Amino acid sequence: MKSHRIPCQTILVMLIILAGIFPGALETRGQEVSASLRASYDAEAKGNFNGALEPVLAALNRNPRHYFCQMRAGYLYLILRQYPQGLTAYQAAAELMPSAVEPCVGALKAANALGNWTAAEKWGHLVLRKDPGNYTGLSRLAYSHYMRKDYALALTHYKEVLELYPSDIDMRNGLAWSCYYMGNKTEARKLFAEVLEVSPDNASANQGLAAAGK
Repeated sequence: MKSHRIPCQTILVMLIILAGIFPGALETRGQEVSASLRASYDAEAKGNFNGALEPVLAALNRNPRHYFCQMRAGYLYLILRQYPQGLTAYQAAAELMPSAVEPCVGALKAANALGNWTAAEKWGHLVLRKDPGNYTGLSRLAYSHYMRKDYALALTHYKEVLELYPSDIDMRNGLAWSCYYMGNKTEARKLFAEVLEVSPDNASANQGLAAAGK
């Protein structure tokens, strides 16, 4: 049986005609999304995050390709510590907007929260490919390498973050601990001491300095 394909120009004309016949259809859908988001914001303002998520999911049930609603769902899932669902929502948003950085950052945060270091590295590299020097991309990627005990790569990324954000205490601690576990206790002591100079009660740095030997 011979298949008949409708030319793209014909499809475009048909869509234009349908838009003219049903001019309120798109407007109604937009109003529904606006109402859902308003309800979500109102619930969030009251601290009801489950209530904030429900209308967003209802909107996505009607239109799963709504980018903003996917992003909103991902954000709320992370607040609710429903990390697998958050990762799924951010991944859906990333597929809808392939050039966007923000859904990749959200997916990276979700993967980190799950302790899925393989996924975290995947999303971290994707963030940095789209936005070199991105703080979240570099810092979370460093942490994921650290948690996998790949201290050499963790050290590299911690250094990259500190070149851009020299006063970041958490990153300096991460760099110090990476040096410690690589066996460079002299450098680790120096870095822990630098942290304690500006944050004397820092628990991680105090623990590290004691471990590295004063």
